[in-house]
Amino acid sequence: HEKISNMDQSKKKGKEEAEEKGTKVEGVSRNKSKRDELFKFDEEHINVLEAEKPWDKNVKHFTHTKVSALAAMKMLKHSLSGVKKAAEKGGKPHEVMGLLLGKPEGSTIIIMDCFPLPVEGSEAKVVADDEEVQSFMIELSESLELTRKERFIGWYHSHPFDVSTDSHCFLSSTDVSTQLMWQRVLDPKWVAIVVDPLRSLAKQEPQFGCYRCYPPNHSPPQHECPDGSIEVDQKLRHVRWGATFNRYYSMEISYFMSSLGSQMLDIMARNHLWIRVLGSASFMELENRQRFAERVKANSSKLEVGEYASRYPSARKPQLPSGTSDALGVASQAFCELSIEQCQGHAAQIAKDLLFNCVGKK
Repeated sequence: HEKISNMDQSKKKGKEEAEEKGTKVEGVSRNKSKRDELFKFDEEHINVLEAEKPWDKNVKHFTHTKVSALAAMKMLKHSLSGVKKAAEKGGKPHEVMGLLLGKPEGSTIIIMDCFPLPVEGSEAKVVADDEEVQSFMIELSESLELTRKERFIGWYHSHPFDVSTDSHCFLSSTDVSTQLMWQRVLDPKWVAIVVDPLRSLAKQEPQFGCYRCYPPNHSPPQHECPDGSIEVDQKLRHVRWGATFNRYYSMEISYFMSSLGSQMLDIMARNHLWIRVLGSASFMELENRQRFAERVKANSSKLEVGEYASRYPSARKPQLPSGTSDALGVASQAFCELSIEQCQGHAAQIAKDLLFNCVGKK
């Protein structure tokens, strides 16, 4: 009886393990098929979207952009070429520009590929209003129609500015004019991607931003930034998002690749990626160490303004900028976040030291 009971338990355990394994395999297969679905072209779905035109009813209909690994690498490589060419000549980094090939899917814009345009120079010159550039765009579009089902659905350009605390992914007044023109003339689904090549090098990851413009008759809520956050400090809004921050909104951006490409990347990175993860510390990066004193100084100034405002009763309070009433709380919160960031960074370094340098030591 004991042998029979043990055999039954072994069979039951084996069956459960097989079912669990089958569930995992099925889940992986489902994820693979879902990932590969992005590469399929559903013409019927696109025709339905074109007929319904949901973007006319909701100015923020498109909220997400998915960029293929191929398009991301080509955009970054093109942006870095502008930096390299200018460095060889001893001048400032050049901005570059290109077109995005993709398709809409619900509230998502899927970018499959990109193609550089023969446009380089300063911000004011990186516009596609030259006759030669327009002819190049027309010829490129006609040739792609013969081989690809996707169509041009946006443009990209670079902001190769010096690395600072904030990303340089935003739309300038020139960019807003260009984007709004293309949304009106070419395609209302048109998107703009901004690449920050120098910050991408410093962070060792793509620093992209994706944006769309509001219609001219649309006014967003007061003090609302393109990412949906509320910032009462006008100077901070302009530094991060530009002077035309209320003319456009940002879209969530993510990256994808085929299941086969993902498997190959996992195999190549398996032996080396963990070294980079364990060896990196964001708070120890040169950029963050250089900006730490500036962040403390900026928060101290806010704290002084808030403390000054709190000392005066309302009857004798001088005229202060809007938003000063809660400046003390904002500054205190900023200092708390700064302290937590440093504590977490040092704690992570201590944990790494204990784990790798103190093993076996008494």
